[in-house]
Amino acid sequence: MALESATYINSLVNTNPSGSDSISQGDDHIRLIKSVLKNSFPNVASATTPIVAVTHNIPVASSYMRSATYATTAQTITHSKVSSTSTLYITYNGFIQFAFNFDAGTATAYMRLSNSSGTLIGGTTDDIRCFLIDDVDHSANPTWDTTIGVNRTWKVTSANCPDGTTGANTFTIYSKCDPVGDGGTTFNYGTMTCLEVEQ
Repeated sequence: MALESATYINSLVNTNPSGSDSISQGDDHIRLIKSVLKNSFPNVASATTPIVAVTHNIPVASSYMRSATYATTAQTITHSKVSSTSTLYITYNGFIQFAFNFDAGTATAYMRLSNSSGTLIGGTTDDIRCFLIDDVDHSANPTWDTTIGVNRTWKVTSANCPDGTTGANTFTIYSKCDPVGDGGTTFNYGTMTCLEVEQ
């Protein structure tokens, strides 16, 4: 009988069983198919597909930010979560305009993924540096306006979703800068995407 050895779907042989196999051996194939399906999709507890839902948003630009503590950038997305067991992947692609007059020597901007109130999303990294400029040597007091691209993806498990395991969940990027008296940031031309995946 042509019965392969397989743990996951990619190991199944699509030409098995052969036409010459005995009908009585069909149960072996059925058990193999059940086994690889359960191994490949161990957490699927309802009728679903691996990619459950996608939300896309083009947020408005932030105001000019000069804050030593985390403040909202207006880069936000609300996703209506379908499955109570799915994982969310929130991606931000955008540009940050950073103004700096070099008086302090070094300027840094940080970002993090927060809920709508500014609390860090559980399981994600805090204080992600998204901009750094260092005054190595200057003779006057120049001011630079610089624009850079920023790309970041956060993984949020169902247990760490800020507004519940299903329904509307809002994610907002918060930012702070140091020093605040020497420059500031503006978040603009951004896009945000939330991909809901059953894993």
